[in-house]
Amino acid sequence: TANGDGRGPGFFSFAGDPRFGDALTGNRPQYIGNILDTAKGAISVAGSLSASDDLDFYMVEIRQEDLVDSAGFANSFASVVFDLDYADGFNRPDISMNIFRQETSNNFFERFQYRLIYTSDSSNIAEDQARPLTVTDVEDLSRGSAGNRDAYIGPVALREGVYLVGISSAAFQPRTRVLSPFNVSPINSIRRIVDEDFIVGVTTADPPVVPNFLPRTTVGPTGQLVSKTFDLGEYSAADLPAVYVDYTHGGGDFDIFINDPLSGNPPRLVATTAINPNVLDLRTGTNSLKIPLVDLVNNYNFAGHDGLSITFSSNNANTAIDNVIIGFAERGELNGVGNEPSLLLTAFLGISQIQSTRIFSLETYLAFIDSPALSFNYEILSGNLDVVVIDQFGFQTLVASTDIPNALPVNGRANAITLTRGTPQVALLSMNRWADQPGL
Repeated sequence: TANGDGRGPGFFSFAGDPRFGDALTGNRPQYIGNILDTAKGAISVAGSLSASDDLDFYMVEIRQEDLVDSAGFANSFASVVFDLDYADGFNRPDISMNIFRQETSNNFFERFQYRLIYTSDSSNIAEDQARPLTVTDVEDLSRGSAGNRDAYIGPVALREGVYLVGISSAAFQPRTRVLSPFNVSPINSIRRIVDEDFIVGVTTADPPVVPNFLPRTTVGPTGQLVSKTFDLGEYSAADLPAVYVDYTHGGGDFDIFINDPLSGNPPRLVATTAINPNVLDLRTGTNSLKIPLVDLVNNYNFAGHDGLSITFSSNNANTAIDNVIIGFAERGELNGVGNEPSLLLTAFLGISQIQSTRIFSLETYLAFIDSPALSFNYEILSGNLDVVVIDQFGFQTLVASTDIPNALPVNGRANAITLTRGTPQVALLSMNRWADQPGL
């Protein structure tokens, strides 16, 4: 999540960062209005990306006095589509689109935070694609895509509020997608082939094509859990079919196979706990995994095939399959982004007392480009306060102290700042030295 109100300096930054603020207003979201306060219920925006790491944000509102839901409650949801056109097939960037929802910030010192909720990198919408027997079909302005790499999200039901639409190169993704790439599912307005957690009117409007996909939830003493069959004969690779699995694995071997008996090929290993660079990793604990059913790098494509099934194999009988969804990402995906736990809410320290933050990571943050920093409020009534950063190897570095020459003995010092006694203060510490490191 990012902090700020989206309309002033400091958005996505600490105050005083020279890369942000009034001097470079292009780094703030462009407010384009209330989508429901237009004649046609739509807003069209044209833009461009100046570099592979350029990022354009557009702020939209969804507000209307008579906005209601099916039960008649006011201030509920509106059905919205986000459609990116005229990029793929026109020698233009491969673009990613990400939708963020504005929420009240968990940080007392900020008004808002923005949570990633929907993402898309590609699409295969018939009304968007060229008509049969044409090439790009650019003369038909009701379409707009000359290929399958134009992002598309929707229809999705958005609650009344404020949203950010982030447009970037497909190679430049939000950190939550980089760090948790499998915490996704197909948007719930589209019927799914399989959804073991289906709840009428909650997960999707219509039940899945194949109900009761698995005979049980654990692998069991036989060491294998085999699903019912499902069909992808009417779908293509451009529909982005995938298996979304939630599982709990306590240890031992665990493999997932896709069975395609009608093709005459042996079962295909697509995920494993063993070391195999050609397939996805399965981990111990409770996890999620997205398994594409089309992987051109590893040379398999199950789109267009019928009679498919999945085998979950493990020597641990208690390995559980908590949910399975088989669906399509052609209209975008729903992201599951939870709240980031606080590093440290508050601490009152007496003589010789120590208080630690939780373990955190700065992976994907780059020194002097992202300039990661640590900010905290403090008040020292008497005595000395030392602040130390401990890395994943246990190396301790002093970063702040009221008495630097006589501070705690540590392994190193990184331009430690001096803390002030007597009145409430705010400290801002550079974390560039630990950029792209986990386990801090």
